[in-house]
Amino acid sequence: MLIALADQCLGANKYFDTEQPAIVCMQEIKMHTKFASDIYSSLGFSYLHPTPARTSRAGTPGSAVLSTIKSLKITHGLRGTDLADDEEGCTITLKFWGVFVVPAYVPNVGRDLQQLTLKCDWDRALTQYVHELDRRKPVLACGDMNVAHDLVRPTTNAKCVHGNIKSATVHLLVAPGQAQPHQGDQWRLDYIVASERLVPMLGDCAIRDEAFGPSDHVLSW
Repeated sequence: MLIALADQCLGANKYFDTEQPAIVCMQEIKMHTKFASDIYSSLGFSYLHPTPARTSRAGTPGSAVLSTIKSLKITHGLRGTDLADDEEGCTITLKFWGVFVVPAYVPNVGRDLQQLTLKCDWDRALTQYVHELDRRKPVLACGDMNVAHDLVRPTTNAKCVHGNIKSATVHLLVAPGQAQPHQGDQWRLDYIVASERLVPMLGDCAIRDEAFGPSDHVLSW
């Protein structure tokens, strides 16, 4: 089972005990590695794989993977692309025997679209990177992609776009504490993307909207 987690959730112990996930992917987390190392084993996981500390930008959220399965190889960043050394996004690639697992936190455009060019470049680089991996073996890419493929309440929110797709990304995220996932009233920002040849092997996929904590995202598996 693959679970994409955004931020932190209350009742993690209870949730993990119930679902028994083999791999948990987390994005937008702020946690010292030592503290993380002290707690991950108590959750029933054998391996912790965080993104490298970025000393030039202390306090920047990162990504991490908890796993009960030992990976064959771990890499960070979008290797082989123009953004291989970019620190704005957080990408981890875990190579297993039959699949690549790629959790990613994708940069958002920020206020007034000041990072729109970076966001577009990053999206293209991630697409290129996943396609290159897919040539070698199937890929499961997941995480906070910071892009919405539809509108919440399209009639009401159509004004958010104003006919200009560049303006749409401004309205993707709500402030923490204002999201209402229990009412189904949220943008669809988190995705699990699977190689087509994996589809026959997938048992199920769901959004765990009942697992609501301090995050403005909900769980996907």
